Amino acid sequence: MPLLPTMIVDSGRGIQAHWDLVESAADLPEAKSANEALITWLRNATSPMLVKVDGVANANRMMRLPGCVNHKTGRIATIISHNPDRAYSLEHFAAFSAATAQPVPARDNEPFHPNFADKIRGADPSPMQRDLLHELSHLTPADVDPVPDLENLPTDLARMQARLGVRGPKDVRLSGDGQAIRVPLDEAGYTESEASLAFAGECIRSGAPLELALSFLVNAQWPIGGHASRQQDMFRAAQRALAEAILNTEPAPRVVGVDGAPAFSQEHLALTFAEAHHSSIRYVPEWDQWLVWGGQRWVKDKTLEVYDRVRHLARDSARRVKKPSDAYRLCLASTSAAMERLARSDRRLAVPAEIWDADLRVLNTPEGMIQLDSGEVLPHDPSAHCTKMTRVGPAAEGSVPERFLRFLSEVTDGDQEYIGYLQRMCGYFLCGETSEHALFFAWGTGRNGKSVFVNTVRYILGDYGTSTATDTLTANSQPQHPTELADLRGARLVTVQETEEGRRWAEARIKQMTGGDPIKARFMRQDFFEYAPQFKLLIAGNHRPGFTTVDEAIRRRIHLLPFTLTIPENNVDRNLEEKLREEAPAILRWMIDGYGKWRAQGLDRPARVKAATQEYLQDEDLLGRWISECCDRELTHKEPVADLFDSYMLWCRAANERAISKKKFSSSLKDRGERHDDTGGKRGFIGLRLTADARAAVRSARSVVDDYPF
Repeated sequence: MPLLPTMIVDSGRGIQAHWDLVESAADLPEAKSANEALITWLRNATSPMLVKVDGVANANRMMRLPGCVNHKTGRIATIISHNPDRAYSLEHFAAFSAATAQPVPARDNEPFHPNFADKIRGADPSPMQRDLLHELSHLTPADVDPVPDLENLPTDLARMQARLGVRGPKDVRLSGDGQAIRVPLDEAGYTESEASLAFAGECIRSGAPLELALSFLVNAQWPIGGHASRQQDMFRAAQRALAEAILNTEPAPRVVGVDGAPAFSQEHLALTFAEAHHSSIRYVPEWDQWLVWGGQRWVKDKTLEVYDRVRHLARDSARRVKKPSDAYRLCLASTSAAMERLARSDRRLAVPAEIWDADLRVLNTPEGMIQLDSGEVLPHDPSAHCTKMTRVGPAAEGSVPERFLRFLSEVTDGDQEYIGYLQRMCGYFLCGETSEHALFFAWGTGRNGKSVFVNTVRYILGDYGTSTATDTLTANSQPQHPTELADLRGARLVTVQETEEGRRWAEARIKQMTGGDPIKARFMRQDFFEYAPQFKLLIAGNHRPGFTTVDEAIRRRIHLLPFTLTIPENNVDRNLEEKLREEAPAILRWMIDGYGKWRAQGLDRPARVKAATQEYLQDEDLLGRWISECCDRELTHKEPVADLFDSYMLWCRAANERAISKKKFSSSLKDRGERHDDTGGKRGFIGLRLTADARAAVRSARSVVDDYPF
């Protein structure tokens, strides 16, 4: 049977119950136990009514007597009911406690912190409230920043600051015109205790971090911290106030990302975006470029698709927030831009440049990824990081491109050895290896099929094929811009059409682009990056560019493909390229077969290609021509460098050819295997002797000072 109170009083701010004792209690701990028993019973009895029961059980608790003025509200305490016959001994309370004791059920086996566990007893917090209380249980004074962050508060929390005067110490805040004014808390309608609870409640409503709320509640410099600062345990008092606020407030949704970002913050939205799209987008910092998975390959985002996805997420998030101001903020362009910038660094999205198109023996086609060595066709896979794809898939094994083979027979005059070489060369184009270190130059006058051949092969290769300007490979006065090489990354065939008469090859650049060494390049207004070249060079032209020097490295690289058969005007098929494109799948199968033949025997230049290349290099080998015309071979003779160079200069002048420098002249002779000797204080080459005519020409030129050009 419950112990009915002796008197019930309206204190002006709540209801107080009084139980009279038959005699004064000398045992204060026993009296405190009696209070705790009553508190437990009241909480259990009133929990369905959402009534707050004060949890203070001190035996020396101050009570508000009837007739007193409550200074907080100005109201007079009045008696609701009084029965003086009700008086009890401490034994009554002990028996009552034993009869009414109910164990507090454990929830999720996660006990709350003893600092505020009593406030939760008998309550039924929501899952969101329980999560917050559990988080609060694990906070310690070390987690609290002694200097609260005033600059990054939710809007409503900032308004509460202004209302409570927390922008300045104690009760000082700024007026509308920026002047500091004093606003006593009682004028604002708050006691210090109420201000603490009000601010704590706003923290919970706005979704602010609990650490931030505690940093204000324990700081004596702010009015809302005044209450806790005067308690014996300041952190405990603040923690209890925050726990009470959690129970009495509907918390804001605290949706968090993988790193615990606040709900609907730019960081959280960026994490949400990455989680939603990590399977279909990537960002490459070296290129400053987003890539989007298109189902068959990754493609550069040229239409701002990624930014559009960001905007969609911002709009969806705006529909989920309650406050119009937050919805407006989420739909700002600055919010979408910030989300996109933050997402760039997400570990699921940011990738280095070198992972793209890195498998040199995989050819991506619309039908799947072909393992060139085995012929196996694998399904498209974003983890393969392919950005390239052929124009068509291959025809079935055994398919024959009849019109294409007839075309090759026509332009090669039926040379099957030459056609076999062209097949191996085209197979070599399919892979990303550059082990042949070759430059392929299809040369011949007009109407000979070379352009049709080059265009058809490049068409079939699709993304794997690209073109570059003639200036990329020929010498010119303008320095090469690194962006010209950046566009060649990942390509397996680079074509150049129509060489100009009188141009010379940029020999050092050709060696760089065919040597297989890493190439440093950059896109416009971006940082430099390196890539290993996969491309092979195929040039088509009517004019043969010259060489400054023809050394062994150049001889190894040049493959001159002769297209010397001129097709009569009346036999020219203007639609031939379109007809050959109809056979593209079968031609690709022919090229794949050529890859296997190249792996088995290499390029293996046929006699026709060898002869054409040798003739070309001999014609362009100025140094070799000078040696053959102006020098004899004598095993032990040492010819001074000065005499050799003067003879060379005179020969170039007579032949109207551009000469190289003296330093380059000496190094070129060394590269050709000539023996250099500088003993006896004289630099020269052993094994070369100027002919009598050449020596006489040098002496004659030296005797005529005005005519001596060196």
